[in-house]
Amino acid sequence: MNLAIVLILLAVIPTVLISTLIYRKDIVEKESSSLLARLFAGGILSAFLVIVVSSIAILFIPFLGQEISELGYFEMFISIFIGIALIEEVCKWVIFDFIGWNNREFNYVYDAIVYMTFIGLGFATIENISYVAETGIQTAILRAICSVPGHVFFAIHMGYYLGLAKQAKLNKRPDLEKKNKWLSLILPTIYHTIFDFCLFAGNEALAIVYFVFVLYLYISSIKKVNQLSKIKLRLKDGVSV
Repeated sequence: MNLAIVLILLAVIPTVLISTLIYRKDIVEKESSSLLARLFAGGILSAFLVIVVSSIAILFIPFLGQEISELGYFEMFISIFIGIALIEEVCKWVIFDFIGWNNREFNYVYDAIVYMTFIGLGFATIENISYVAETGIQTAILRAICSVPGHVFFAIHMGYYLGLAKQAKLNKRPDLEKKNKWLSLILPTIYHTIFDFCLFAGNEALAIVYFVFVLYLYISSIKKVNQLSKIKLRLKDGVSV
């Protein structure tokens, strides 16, 4: 097996494992393979959308184009927040809104977590392949441990609140729908910013914060998956979460 195939497999395997775990938790009604394929492809598309939006953002905020390592902590935090976390999460959110929000298969709150996970993994896979092809096996291993699970954590939290937003809409609660939609975007963006900032800062104290934060994301993600996957009532008027 040549090196190129090994690198691609290392980039893709984490995606396959995580998507399988999330899919198996969908115990009430499995989503169609065609929809999951569209969501995954949408995640890949979102990665290219990020490139376009980032290029436009740099025209208006030039320092977003600087190397992260060359920035001070404050500028680094702002650059990560706007130039990486916000743009990436907005692009993935838009893909969900386009493919998943009004889909007729979106009939259980847990579906939103499945949808966002497949979008997030599509994004992570294409990002992984580009990084791994450029820098090799070490990067593949590090990204399998850090970056791919990170995208899944953000996706789970985004999907959790989008599921609640859909339920609120069907319960005719526009206030809760709006609140949960905002949370579905704001919280993953904040989590993404903290996650990347701790990695890029190169600070020993922040390295400790990073591992504690990842543990928090891991535990909270499991709780959210378990909470919504146990709800067996269809999304409809009168059903509360």
